Amino acid sequence: MKISVNELLLSIGFLLLSTMSWAQTRVLTNQKGEKYTEFEYKTPNQSTSKNKYKGSIFWQDSLAMGTFSVAGGETLTKPILLDLLHQCVIAYFDDKSVPVNNSDATIGTTSFRCIKGRFYQTIFDGKVKLLVNPVCSLKEYPKGYKDGLSVGVDNDFSGEIERKFEYALLFSNQKLRPIQLSTYSATVAFLREYDGLEYHIAQFGKKITNESDLIALLKFLEARDVF
Repeated sequence: MKISVNELLLSIGFLLLSTMSWAQTRVLTNQKGEKYTEFEYKTPNQSTSKNKYKGSIFWQDSLAMGTFSVAGGETLTKPILLDLLHQCVIAYFDDKSVPVNNSDATIGTTSFRCIKGRFYQTIFDGKVKLLVNPVCSLKEYPKGYKDGLSVGVDNDFSGEIERKFEYALLFSNQKLRPIQLSTYSATVAFLREYDGLEYHIAQFGKKITNESDLIALLKFLEARDVF
């Protein structure tokens, strides 16, 4: 019986996730079809406890072949996951998993640049680049009791995982400036790097409210050769 590459990776993924030595963390699905991330930790008496949060902390939940570099510059190809909560790549070797957070990485056909310990995708590759960093955080549910009843939203979960995108402009001098998707934020970021750009931004004549607007502004400014 032939096994496809995807089936093989998925099988490896289940095996490795169940025996993860780095930080007992895995993404599961409950009977309602909801994904949740399970964190295992040691209590002071050395017993094992678990916290469950609705959602996934991984960029994608199944292992995929990826490349990354290690100290000394050697490039490796291994099954990997991108952990959005801790901003690291988890690389799986034969007998262990290792977090990597100081290397660019490619997962499948998607490339990530690691800058100051955070993983960015390039969504506009011009003289000034627009980068996006997918991140997540843990939103804790209320704890405690009132009138004898739990005030927690869901007793099975400690909270839920909130995912979002953080944007930044990367200038030719390698200065990275965080940016919001607004005209004001873009103007401030550009004026910190270039004098006299406010006039050209005003000539753009359109408010920036989303990713497409910001890319259009970058193309507009690049066409004017003001960088």
